[in-house]
Amino acid sequence: MRRKLFYQVKQYRTLVVGSILPIMFMFLLVQALAAQPIVTAADVTEAQHGATVQNALSGNNFGAQAVAGVVFSDTTSVEPITNTGNVTGSDSLVSDDAVIAATDAVTQYIYFPIIFKPAPTPNLLSVSSPVSLNTNTFRLTANWSNVGSGQYELQVAKLPDFSDAQSYNVGNATSKAVDHNASHNFEYYHRVRFITDNGVVSGWSNVIKQYGVYMDHFDDPNSGWMIRREDTDDTDNYSYYENNNFVLKLKGRWDFAIGGPMVKVPWESYRIETSIRFDPGVDNLHSYGLIWGGDWDHGGVCPDASMTSCLNHYYRLNIIWYGSPSSLRNQIKRIDYHDSENGAGRGVELAGYYDTGVGAPSGDWKTWAVEYYKDGTIKVFVNGALARTAKDATFAGAGTYFGVLATSNEYAGTEIWTDWLRVSPLP
Repeated sequence: MRRKLFYQVKQYRTLVVGSILPIMFMFLLVQALAAQPIVTAADVTEAQHGATVQNALSGNNFGAQAVAGVVFSDTTSVEPITNTGNVTGSDSLVSDDAVIAATDAVTQYIYFPIIFKPAPTPNLLSVSSPVSLNTNTFRLTANWSNVGSGQYELQVAKLPDFSDAQSYNVGNATSKAVDHNASHNFEYYHRVRFITDNGVVSGWSNVIKQYGVYMDHFDDPNSGWMIRREDTDDTDNYSYYENNNFVLKLKGRWDFAIGGPMVKVPWESYRIETSIRFDPGVDNLHSYGLIWGGDWDHGGVCPDASMTSCLNHYYRLNIIWYGSPSSLRNQIKRIDYHDSENGAGRGVELAGYYDTGVGAPSGDWKTWAVEYYKDGTIKVFVNGALARTAKDATFAGAGTYFGVLATSNEYAGTEIWTDWLRVSPLP
């Protein structure tokens, strides 16, 4: 934008009069100037590139002052300003012996704000719990108040500052369903704003955080899975990501290890489902399993050196390979504490050992699921079929932790592969 400046050009003229001039000429000249102005001051004009701006003197003495208002553009060049005048009765041109002083005065423009009625801000009323569409996708639906004729913009983000937000222009609707891919980063932040028909934009509404479906395909080694608890008499155990699997590996006998991300389950009733298998070198009485309802003392890291900061109690589904080509032995137990001698879990058996048909080969990939309800009901599924039930509400409620289990018995060395694990709410 070009800036225009208002300049006041003050011009002072001094006549150099030689000593040889007759006194009469001086008298006539002064009288001529005193009788009437030669010309009037020039009008304000905008100088153009290369233009000569001429202004005439006025007044009644040699110190006469003419003030010319000229508006210049700061991108325009202006030729020198020249004033000319004829002295009455002498045919003399007075133009050269001028002393010109210029002072500038910046014209200030005051811009008044546009006064308008602010747009009303909608109230974000709710965001639904996730509705599963299939194993890998789910839907969240946001609802907000109607504040008038216009349109709404919904933003959904995984970061609380909305720096990664996705925006949805939804017209005049007051709800919007958004489909998402399930992932291990499953917190979603929502806000909405209103835009009037005249284009006035409201402020953002309140923010609602909602959880989606937790899903880990173990394709990101930074998703947080590691050994969180293990026996304390023999800790030659390992966990790592390999070929989009999470692997628990025990080298000793009579060992166990629990791996997990220490992600809190935000629902009172939920389903944990996983695809899991034994290493092809599986030996007798090796086992894998699921744990849920676990605790964590957030005052310390998990695990700490004493193995007491997390997973001091939990429910455990233990699934044992015992040589059968098409079935696996399983047990549901509530672990209330761990033995001080070797860290083994102790507690109450909720459903005793039972051989469940899983299809051959029994050591290959199987899909196991646990449904836990807020009243303590436990349902165990294998490959989609209900296999076991139990009931215990000791560790009921939201805010507990989950993971996978590996154990060895009299034969050393257990290796468990987990392909994916999913956690979702139940109605």
